Formats: sequence, structure tokens, C-alpha cells
Amino acid sequence: MFKRANINAAYWVIFLFLIISLTTFTLFFVEHQRNLLTELEESSLKNELEIATEFIREDIAAERYQHIEPFFQLWAHKNHKIINIKAIANNGFVISEHLASSRISSHTLKLDKEVEGPVGVSLEVVFDLQEIDKEINSLTILFIITNIGFIILLMLLLWYIVQHYLVKPLRNSEDKYIKLATKDPLTKINNRRAFEELTRQQISHCKRHSRPLSMLLIDLDHFKKVNDNFGHHVGDHILHLVTSEINMMIRDTDVFGRLGGEEFAICLPELSTTAALLTAERIRQRIESLPSLEKDNIKFPITVSIGLCELTDNEDTTSLIQRCDALLYEAKGAGRNCVKSQGE
Repeated sequence: MFKRANINAAYWVIFLFLIISLTTFTLFFVEHQRNLLTELEESSLKNELEIATEFIREDIAAERYQHIEPFFQLWAHKNHKIINIKAIANNGFVISEHLASSRISSHTLKLDKEVEGPVGVSLEVVFDLQEIDKEINSLTILFIITNIGFIILLMLLLWYIVQHYLVKPLRNSEDKYIKLATKDPLTKINNRRAFEELTRQQISHCKRHSRPLSMLLIDLDHFKKVNDNFGHHVGDHILHLVTSEINMMIRDTDVFGRLGGEEFAICLPELSTTAALLTAERIRQRIESLPSLEKDNIKFPITVSIGLCELTDNEDTTSLIQRCDALLYEAKGAGRNCVKSQGE
């Protein structure tokens, strides 16, 4: 069975996987767009260079070299991406050069074109493609924002699904099994296993801090007669009633449990025998004051017998319960409806 911690861990693994996947996709897509835009820009500039070459060829053929510089100026004015234009003869002589901009970019494109004519000339143009970087950066930011929004929405949806359809049923299931494992199904108080475990913790705490601890073992008197004469449904009602009355008379720090049948136990941390005896008497008197059952003019009073012990230094839960059980039998032997404590 999955645990809630495992589900939460899986949720965050999925979250990280989505972040990494979408980040990788974004980087791949942005790089692809960068290459695509660069190729398109190069293609466009090459076409522009071909057209410019035709004009320069005519000027070179007619030896109108003075026309090249004005053409360069006009061309640079119309195309703001141009940084520098040169017309260089084969012997290395610069026929004409126009520096359109002094800006420096990390992303430039240099194109060369041989101009055919009576004089061999190479046309060299340097373009600034910084705008492509700006477009790519804007696209990257847009994609990051979109992906973050998408991931947040997706994870919120996934969180709702996980919590509503996995964690909530699992939590309910865990709570159910915890109750089944620790609570008495009839009275809803601690069962024997849970009572002994909680008492063990209280004993350890009281020993560590040198504090007293007492225990009451309570048994309903003549309970078998109630079941035999009135049926088990009435017996169950009496168990519920007694449990409710005792719950109202003990502290939140006390440990109350059903050991089995009509036998109950209460662990009273921080109480010595004297103080615990007062609690035991109040419980006995309260149960005794409950209305008696009656059948065929015969009354069946509801009473309890109680054995009381205080924890000793070398004692554990089991031995403490055994000593209380022995005193409980003394109470029954003394006529029931009474409290027997150590030292009496």
C-alpha cells in the first residue's frame, strides 16, 4: 500500500520532471527558431546583395567608381542592419568603403560577392543581426512565462487530483486502520494493545522525572447476569454508559482502555495512591448511582469493583496490571462494589 509520503514524493518528482522537460523543450525550440530566423535573414540579405551587385557591376564597367560610395550610402540608409560595406579590387586596393555604423554586436554576418567586370572586384558587406537576438530573447521570455503558467496550472490540477483521489482516501483508510488497531470497536476507547503502549510511555515518563503513577483496574459486577437476563444488546448499552460516565470523570492526560469483556483500566500519571483512591471512589459512587435494571421485580444494580496500585521503581506495565488484577479479585472477594488498594 502506498503511503502519503510516497505519493507526495512522486508528486514532486513529476513536478521536477515537468520543469526539466519543458525547460529542455524551450531551449531546443528557441535554438531552432534562432537558426530558422538566421537562415531566413541570410537568404533575404543574399538576395539584397545580388541586386546591389548588379548596380555596382554597371558602375565598375563604366568606370564610374565615384558612384559607388553614394550608392553605399543610399543602401546603408535603406538597410539599417548594414555595419560596413567595402568594394575591394583584386590587388587589395579598396575602391570604396562606407562605414554605416560604429555599433559592435556579438552577432554579425559577413557576406562576400565577386563582381564580374573588366576589373576584378570583391564586394564585402557586414550585417548586424542583433535584432534577431532581441526577437529570440523576447520569444524565450514569452515561452518561459507561458511554461511557468502552464506548469503551475498543471501542478495545481495534479495536486487536486492527488489530494482528492489518492491522499484523502489513503488518509481515511489509514485513520480507519489506526482506529481498528487501537480502538475498541464497541466502546471506542483504547483497546488492550493501545492501552498498554500508552501506559508504557507514561511509565517511562514518570520514572524519568521521578513522578508517581497509579493504575485502576475496573470490573463490572455480575455483568454475565445482565447479558443472561436482558440480552447482549442491553449489556452493550451498559458498557457504553459506564464508559461515557468514566470518561467524564478522568483527566485528558489519563489513559483509559478496555482490556476485554467488562474489564477496564485507567492509567493515572502524576497521581499517588492517596489521590488515585479519591478518583477510584468517585468513579465507584458514580456508577453505583446509575439507575438499576429491573426484571420480574428483581433489581440488578450497576456497580463496579476496583483494584488500585501505585507504580514501583522496578515495575513495568505487565507487572503493574497483574498487581492491580490481584487487588481487583480481593475487591470481588470482599463483596464487590468497593475499591481495594495496596497496603489495605
